[in-house]
Amino acid sequence: MPVRQRVDAASAGQFNRFGYGRVHMDFVLAKPDTRKGLGMGKYIMPQSPESIGVILGGMGSEAPASGAWGVANGAIAFPIWLTEPFWVRSLWVANGAAVAGNLDMGIYDEKFRKILSCGATAQAGVSVLQRVAVPVRTLEAGQYWIALVKDDVVGRVMRQTSLPAPCQGAAMGLGMAAAYPLPATFVGLESSAVYVPVFGISSIL
Repeated sequence: MPVRQRVDAASAGQFNRFGYGRVHMDFVLAKPDTRKGLGMGKYIMPQSPESIGVILGGMGSEAPASGAWGVANGAIAFPIWLTEPFWVRSLWVANGAAVAGNLDMGIYDEKFRKILSCGATAQAGVSVLQRVAVPVRTLEAGQYWIALVKDDVVGRVMRQTSLPAPCQGAAMGLGMAAAYPLPATFVGLESSAVYVPVFGISSIL
């Protein structure tokens, strides 16, 4: 059912001007919520529908559990597809049962050029969502890559480990060695990792 709200004459005139039909000066249909990032949810991660979540579900992957990072200074990246603009205000990772060393998280465009990253950051907080604020950036609709790297194998992150090695490539994860901190260009190959970490981007701090 249409939602009605009172507006001034100027707003009603704009409404009519752009072809939505004649309306009484005092009433127009309520505007939709145009705040960016809210239509898709406040978090996007590899497990999201905007990434490889459907593929992971089809493989019957297990719930995430705490596990060590596979290779020190090795990065892993996953694609995301946005159908509408998304406000990025923070990057985040779900830490596991132990923290150590440093990490870096970032976003790359479809040509693997870095758009932003949080830079070298100490891993902090056992079994918590570690969120790092970044300058607000609007990602327009399109394809991107989100990447995570750690400089050690002691600190743990939440990850899905039920994927056999051949399936990791099918899940479209890319790996890059000697990638700490994240480079300006991600030169990735099919990942040999057998896990999918829980990390991503958020429209909230």
